[in-house]
Amino acid sequence: MDEGRRRFLRAAVGGVGLAGLSVAGYRATNQFDSPLSQRRPQADIYVAPNGSTTNDGTKGSPFARIESALEASTPGDVVLVRDGTYKRRGFVEIQNVSGTPDNPIRIRGEAKKVRPTITWRKNAYGGGIVIENSEHLRFESLEIARSPNRGIRITGSSSNITLRDLDVHQNGHAGITITNSESNRLVGVVSHDNYDEESFGNNADGVQVTGEGSADNLLRQVRTYRNSDDGVDLYQSTGTTIEDSISWNNGVGPDGNRRGDGNGFKLGGGTLSGGNTVIRCLAYSNEHRGFDYNASKIPNVVVNNTAWNNPVNYRFEMGSHVLINNLSVSGSRLFNGPVVETANSWNLGIQNPQFRTTDPSKQSFLHLRSGSPAIDAGVETNLVSYRGEAPDLGAIEFSPS
Repeated sequence: MDEGRRRFLRAAVGGVGLAGLSVAGYRATNQFDSPLSQRRPQADIYVAPNGSTTNDGTKGSPFARIESALEASTPGDVVLVRDGTYKRRGFVEIQNVSGTPDNPIRIRGEAKKVRPTITWRKNAYGGGIVIENSEHLRFESLEIARSPNRGIRITGSSSNITLRDLDVHQNGHAGITITNSESNRLVGVVSHDNYDEESFGNNADGVQVTGEGSADNLLRQVRTYRNSDDGVDLYQSTGTTIEDSISWNNGVGPDGNRRGDGNGFKLGGGTLSGGNTVIRCLAYSNEHRGFDYNASKIPNVVVNNTAWNNPVNYRFEMGSHVLINNLSVSGSRLFNGPVVETANSWNLGIQNPQFRTTDPSKQSFLHLRSGSPAIDAGVETNLVSYRGEAPDLGAIEFSPS
């Protein structure tokens, strides 16, 4: 790092001062109000467990907190979080920090295949990462655990926040919550074993998307399991797309006993919700329902999904929900009203799709075997690709290998 950049970083974060403190904890902001002559080139900024808030963020002088690095960041910068455990006492507050569409700010683990852990002390007065009024941030390859509140909360009209390759678990409320924020992306995220003790497990979902301002969010390759309430809960939000995701064993507490609602994918609720699209997802062995419309007012589109071994695999009522090419095995279905059902296993009389195995520990779990009546039994849509003459039923397209 040249001396000019070093001086800039020291000026940006030196001493922190009253502007860098709040009742809840340290608050990071980058308002982009410095003249262009004071801005520096895109750079790497380092954070380490043995760092300090008075350091300058260089490789040899890392910050101790992500907030300090973001205070010093500009669009295109990469915050590199070194391996280790970061024990916090309060909220990690990220407010008014933004990259740009072409130059997002990335916050990621420095080492490949190793996730640094952000966790909270037993006497913490607040917890979780709170991202508010921010845009174009990417959080990658981190572990977020044991917050006394939510693990991560995206709120305050934030948008274009990407969470990728995160392991979020054992938090005191939902693992991840998106509130009144749109166009955010969760990719390759795992959220599990979250439990809210104060309400006996009735609110701790793996992922929550809630609030009428929460629209056009994407969940792709997300896994949610053993959360005390639901795996994915889209309460009072609209227009979420869920792709290639799996939700299982939700609705249990840390002791293994039944707790909250226990749905794999809950697709609505509240005064205005629905309009969600669910594609190639798998819900199994949840305590209550696999896929539930939950009184959503706007019809949902549910295409090429598999529900297995839930007491109720699918529940859709009170609306023109569209279900196409879905599989339902070892569980009931509840339909009422003008639901549009096309080429689903129950429409075609397929009770046994001939899975290779129903052992979740096997790689071929719920894959179709050769000769399955579900192969090429679906109808073409513009939402999924397929190999044979027509789409197969369910979430997993048949492969002979």
